[in-house]
Amino acid sequence: MKKALGGLLMVILLAGNSFVRAQDGLTPEQETLLDRAIAAVAARDDYESFVRADSEMQQQNVTLSVPSLNLTQIQLNKLTREGTANVAQGDKHNIQAKVVATVDQTIFNADGTQDQSASTLNAEIRLVDDVLYVNATSDDAQSNIPTGWVEVDDPVSFEVFGPLGLSNYVEPGLFSDVDKLRPAVQNVRLEERTLENGQTADYIIIDLGYEGIQTVLSRNVDPNDVFTAFLLLSVNENSTFTLTIGLDENDRLIESSSDMNLRTDQVDAHALRPTDFPDGTFVKYEGHYLETSSYSHINEPLEAVESPIELTQ
Repeated sequence: MKKALGGLLMVILLAGNSFVRAQDGLTPEQETLLDRAIAAVAARDDYESFVRADSEMQQQNVTLSVPSLNLTQIQLNKLTREGTANVAQGDKHNIQAKVVATVDQTIFNADGTQDQSASTLNAEIRLVDDVLYVNATSDDAQSNIPTGWVEVDDPVSFEVFGPLGLSNYVEPGLFSDVDKLRPAVQNVRLEERTLENGQTADYIIIDLGYEGIQTVLSRNVDPNDVFTAFLLLSVNENSTFTLTIGLDENDRLIESSSDMNLRTDQVDAHALRPTDFPDGTFVKYEGHYLETSSYSHINEPLEAVESPIELTQ
């Protein structure tokens, strides 16, 4: 699921000209705004360097119920992540990032008791010569986080580092097959906002709604991932999906964000996983996913980082 929702904004907008034309419901002015947003995100890959500040929040509410027994269990999960990355682009990306991720979980059991847990990961991440390195620590005494620098071949399958969002640092902007999403755009509007430095910037807001959510989820379905398949089948029309692109006076990308609210109908959990849930068990899901990235120091000189000494000696 994290893989499916991580980097949603760039997955959607980095297709550039591979998008099909906008649906008939958009006006020519809205099509122009959409083209500006797509062009700005695509142009980011042409920057020689930039500093990216990331902020992410994932909040999930999963309710399991057995109406025949009058039993209900509610699980609340929350992930927050803050990070700053220095990105130098060229023949090969060179990235150094500092990331802090916090995971909180609360389970309200059917017998009235509660189980709570919380942990925080601090990490430095480097991408050098297409190799990803991570050095992380956790305040959880039970954590199996490796000590020191680790070379990560597959950021998605390396579950112990899951809260760090490592996919965000591997070949940023490397996405394809997104031409089906543009017809799902329901509305595009422009806002002028004043930045902290007193300058004004154009913010293009893109509403995709239910159809956009279905498109994103369907593109990332793993046949072995029952949970994502459940979301795809049961997300209802009360779900929302909005993208925001901030542009400076030169139409350069200075901020991007995606805001997705997922709501599902009640689904038969026993039918999804008969071995895990008894007959008559139902599941309902609510999730809020908010990602924001801001860009600064565009095309300014950045000192490239090297492979960690501990791994190269």
